[in-house]
Amino acid sequence: MVAGIYINIYSLVGNLDSREIYTIRKATLADYNSRLLVKEVINTTPEEALLEAKNGSLALIGIEVREGFNMKGISFSDYISRLGLLAPSCMIYLKPNVDADIAVEAYREGIEVFKNDPEKSAKNYLQIIGILSGDYHENNNLGNIIISLLRPSQNL
Repeated sequence: MVAGIYINIYSLVGNLDSREIYTIRKATLADYNSRLLVKEVINTTPEEALLEAKNGSLALIGIEVREGFNMKGISFSDYISRLGLLAPSCMIYLKPNVDADIAVEAYREGIEVFKNDPEKSAKNYLQIIGILSGDYHENNNLGNIIISLLRPSQNL
């Protein structure tokens, strides 16, 4: 089973007419979705993507990054739909031997955990993604921004 999840988690920041776009991790949906807009995609750090957006380029970043650095941007989902396109922000792929009902239930449980304890969820996310990609670390500036944005007192 392959399923696309259409949620608003990415923002476009910077010059929408740019011929290049900066995004954070190679081979993610952000990377692939960036290629719907331009041919030249540069994978970099969140800080560098935002710096390049300030300097006239375009960046596709998570809304937590945009908010954390107090930048203005527009919803990727909204922008892409105005172009007549539909692009998922998240994907699930299940091997044939995996029960789809169990996987979907686990996904729903994960969403509930995130809603009920966003700070713990953000820390877990940072640890898992940081280990796998090297991009996020609990002690870096972005990690602290994400955690502070997701405190239970915040509206999600």
